[in-house]
Amino acid sequence: MQEVLAEKRRIAGFLLQSARPPRGPQQWNQALAQLEAAREIGDFGSDSALWFEAAAYLAAAGRKDEHRAHCLRMQKQFKGSVEPAVVNHIALACLLVPDGPGEPKELLFQAELALKANPKLPGYVVAAALARRRVGQSASAATLIRDLLEGEYRRDAGPEHDVAGAGDGPGRPEGSGGRTGSTDPGAE
Repeated sequence: MQEVLAEKRRIAGFLLQSARPPRGPQQWNQALAQLEAAREIGDFGSDSALWFEAAAYLAAAGRKDEHRAHCLRMQKQFKGSVEPAVVNHIALACLLVPDGPGEPKELLFQAELALKANPKLPGYVVAAALARRRVGQSASAATLIRDLLEGEYRRDAGPEHDVAGAGDGPGRPEGSGGRTGSTDPGAE
């Protein structure tokens, strides 16, 4: 049974990888079809980066109801986690849209937990800024983003330095840090 579940998750990761639209927004329908195929397989297991990535596609496509349902399943899947990358993925997935799911104070707690673990990761900073904005701490959110844009944060923070803090995982090239485009750190 474990082997079947592992294979389903591997296939879901592959489909999600193939859904990435490096070709540009004109091919989002194809990417969404592949994402749907990945979602029909089931969940993304314990890979919070894949869960986040699917949430990002749904948000970008304007599929609010599906995004909300996906994020609620994601919150249930990782309930109780204190792993920085996981709580960051949860918070950021829910914060991608202005009226996203999740209790704002809980999302702030998760984002701040991740930020406290590594305050130099840009993905953690972005999630914390969005969470602070959601609870009305606009000045504090703006300060985080300003400092990020002024270069106060490390670009070499390791495999989690992409915006989502995705790191490597199923469906992502080893050493990619979750990025599928240029490997030039200056190109991000």
